[in-house]
Amino acid sequence: MIAKAEIAQYIENLGAKTSSPGGGAVAAVTGAQSIGLIEMVCQFTPENENENKSETAIASMVQRTQTLAPKMLALGDDDVVCFEALMASYKLPKSTTSEKSERTQSIQVCLAAAATVPLNIIKIINGVIPDIQYLADYGNPNLITDVAIAASLGQSALTSSQLNVLINLKQIRDQTFRVQALGVLDSIPANLLLLQNIIDEITEQLN
Repeated sequence: MIAKAEIAQYIENLGAKTSSPGGGAVAAVTGAQSIGLIEMVCQFTPENENENKSETAIASMVQRTQTLAPKMLALGDDDVVCFEALMASYKLPKSTTSEKSERTQSIQVCLAAAATVPLNIIKIINGVIPDIQYLADYGNPNLITDVAIAASLGQSALTSSQLNVLINLKQIRDQTFRVQALGVLDSIPANLLLLQNIIDEITEQLN
């Protein structure tokens, strides 16, 4: 599984002639790397250098990222499981009316599960954007490029997860689920812009 694999083995599995792990797992790993960079910058940013900000801001971020990074990797494993379950559902028999009904129901359940994984990735990344902005403003200046890279990886995780939600939504019939999922996707353009602004501001500082 992804959460326990060494990087070399993960990349080998990713490039193998199998359908999983695939893009959904990559989105989760990318998000985990973004969060890992946030934590690292926090570790090198003393509380007393944060210009009258909360004394617990950095400590809170460290605690949060230490919880979220493993969750991201677990979502990578979930993506593999959900994809394989969906592929199995497509292979169910459909010779009789009953079989067709059971197959359709199974596919719909698996599609919703498959879409839920990237939706959760999106929610986690949305939640750490304020942390990235905080570190861009008050983090250790020697690690400012790591903040920008965390923002860039966050963008990639958001965009990748959006694509994975949309491909599943094409076949999902549950209108309530569709509305809720699209509501989560509505947050993406503004958050991509926020992250790009952080990258642009840091790039300008470096020129």
